[in-house]
Amino acid sequence: MNKTKIKTLLLTPRLSEPGGVANYYSVLQNHLPDDVEYFYIGNDSDGTIVGKVLRLLLDYARFVRILIFNRPKIIHLNPSLGFKSTPRDAFFSLLGRFFLIKTVVFFRGWELPVQNKINNNAFLLKLFSWSFFGSKKIIVLASDFDKVLRSWGYTGDIVIETTIVDDSFVDYELPPLEQRFTKLLFLSRIERKKGIFEVIDAFKSLKKSNPDLELSIAGDGPDMSSVVDYIDDNNIKGISLLGYVKGNEKINVFLNHGVYLFPTSYGEGMPNALLEAMAFAMPVITSPAGGIADLFEDKKMGCLIKNPDSDSVKKAISEVLSDKNNQMVIGKYNRNYIKNRCVASKVAKRLINVYDSLIKDTN
Repeated sequence: MNKTKIKTLLLTPRLSEPGGVANYYSVLQNHLPDDVEYFYIGNDSDGTIVGKVLRLLLDYARFVRILIFNRPKIIHLNPSLGFKSTPRDAFFSLLGRFFLIKTVVFFRGWELPVQNKINNNAFLLKLFSWSFFGSKKIIVLASDFDKVLRSWGYTGDIVIETTIVDDSFVDYELPPLEQRFTKLLFLSRIERKKGIFEVIDAFKSLKKSNPDLELSIAGDGPDMSSVVDYIDDNNIKGISLLGYVKGNEKINVFLNHGVYLFPTSYGEGMPNALLEAMAFAMPVITSPAGGIADLFEDKKMGCLIKNPDSDSVKKAISEVLSDKNNQMVIGKYNRNYIKNRCVASKVAKRLINVYDSLIKDTN
């Protein structure tokens, strides 16, 4: 840990781990100033309950040591509203308050069951407020989350942000659309609520009249084995299972596909992969979950499905593929949108402005 000046101590998972938070800060790292110090937490244990508890206690001890000896001006937390990270980061937040250090809280994920529990339990609401509402700056990924925090009594500043795309993604030369316009991509954590089975069913139906249609599924997750069994049991042809992809492999996947599918009903924040697909000039078929509802422009960016069942997904895919010229127009619009708002260099400037405004606030 840096022994000199730390303006901001930023708490994040280790950048080598899978997941949106680690990806966000690994991409952002080179665009932040040297006085932003990363503090890695979690998942460096033997996997047992005892090992995880010991790891967490060591994280708290390291954290306190830095607060005492390095005295950062700001602590930046990145919890999800979830059963695991909310209690963990609540204690980091309280430690920061004890040492009179200003805090930024960036809620990266938002689980609706947890929101409902807090809504229905006055004690949990009081505990949550006591832990996090001491921060004068909270960042969220959706206006819906802003409204919930206000309803819970938060009176500080709320910033609605987006996730992030590597600046280089908008500069890659794209293969001709003819090589990829009928190649569909689902890239995400493989969970039923992300819409994977609706995508497979829609593809199966469309494949009968569109023999050139292809579907790639990239990612891994708790429902991966069910996906494999479903494809085998229904003898569905034309689907490639790519597994978890990252780095150059992930870039090549985006370059070689024409339409991105993500008809999620999950409690999303703002999915990184969706923005990355837009950066590679792909029309997107998705649903208004979490921050997607704030960002997505129906017809201009692709198709927004309010009730993402397989028939709706099928209809949206057919609509996008029916007009190749419009597919190109949508792709160009998406790439420009990401270039103007969501690349790391621009997100970093906005985040630094949040830090600076917090330091200037003397109240």
